[in-house]
Amino acid sequence: LQLDTDQVELQIPAIAEDPIRLRRLSGNINWEASENDDWYFHTNLLRIATRDLNFSLAGDVRRETTSESTFIDLIMDLEEIDLETLVGYLPLTERFRLRSWLEKVLAGGTVHYANAAFRGYLADFPFDNNNGTFKFIAGIGGATLDYSDYWPPVDNIDGELLFEGRTMRIRADSGRIYN
Repeated sequence: LQLDTDQVELQIPAIAEDPIRLRRLSGNINWEASENDDWYFHTNLLRIATRDLNFSLAGDVRRETTSESTFIDLIMDLEEIDLETLVGYLPLTERFRLRSWLEKVLAGGTVHYANAAFRGYLADFPFDNNNGTFKFIAGIGGATLDYSDYWPPVDNIDGELLFEGRTMRIRADSGRIYN
């Protein structure tokens, strides 16, 4: 299936109650479905743009009736975006509350680039038993981290933000406390 359109709406309740409107969707998708409701999706490159987010995906998604969960093997490349806007696109989940936590502790700033890899069954996320991979690396600038009432915020962070499973690390080239 060859996609090249500028008028698409996606309904993804895990991310947003309202439909997500795509300004652009282009790329190739190979889609297979079986008689027993198994399906398989593959793309070498799928480009997606909303009003405030531009990214590309490559990889596979597989759903088998013999499994309780969807298997995802995707890589993503993301273009520059406001950090707070990006957080708004993260899934809302009860099991892994990354989005709600980040909305409280991160403010301002820009994501200059980001790359992500997700490989494993969605039900196993965030892969506490080493049964999958989730890694997100982003170059950030001008961000504020205010994660504790007992520690002052760190402002104007420039560096790299890394999520791996449940772990978050910031390698800061610069930042300010009490300024």
